[in-house]
Amino acid sequence: MAILSPSNPLVGVPLFADLSPDVLDQFLDGSWMRCYPRGQVLVSQGDQCEEFKLLEAGRVRFSRFGVDGREVVIGARSAPTVFGEMTVFDGARCTVTLIADTDVALRLFSVHHVRSVIEQHPEAAMAMLRTMAGILRDTNERLMDMMTLDASGRLAKWLVTRSQDSDDLTIPQSQEALARSLGTSRVTVNRLLRQFDRLGLIETQGRRVRVVDRRGLLTLVA
Repeated sequence: MAILSPSNPLVGVPLFADLSPDVLDQFLDGSWMRCYPRGQVLVSQGDQCEEFKLLEAGRVRFSRFGVDGREVVIGARSAPTVFGEMTVFDGARCTVTLIADTDVALRLFSVHHVRSVIEQHPEAAMAMLRTMAGILRDTNERLMDMMTLDASGRLAKWLVTRSQDSDDLTIPQSQEALARSLGTSRVTVNRLLRQFDRLGLIETQGRRVRVVDRRGLLTLVA
């Protein structure tokens, strides 16, 4: 589990990359730490969000739940990262449920405090807006995949994307967590991995996967 340097907890977080040490110190003033176990609901859809959050350790997922209780994972992030940026600007209620995928360590900042620092340092607002734009692009792509690709296409895209640097990869999470991120079930992911193996598209051994036929996987994405 990656943990930021205790003396400089904001160093290495993209949102704060271009800010001076003095501004970082101002952000840290009044912040406090909380730790939560895996599976803990950190924020529920519809809650009034009053804190800006820095994930210092662990991984979280953003989900929405249908009327039937089915969970649809909108996205996931690993430390170091921040969330709650939109609340700083619009004060609206949370539109997703935030769940700890692992044990997590959070540094919390009051929205009022963050707004005060931004008023003094507008460059911090621009950094937040850049981060939010990236998140919106990722969410739009995920939603487009949900609408245009079936489960096999989404899994094939996941495999192709994560094997860009090497044909060998390790599924970095349980099949259940992977299934949630793809908007399907663990049984379906397991079945598709076996099917891809039989077709000669991949070779599997436990959580280790070797991409054998990238072109074949891409035909499932097209």
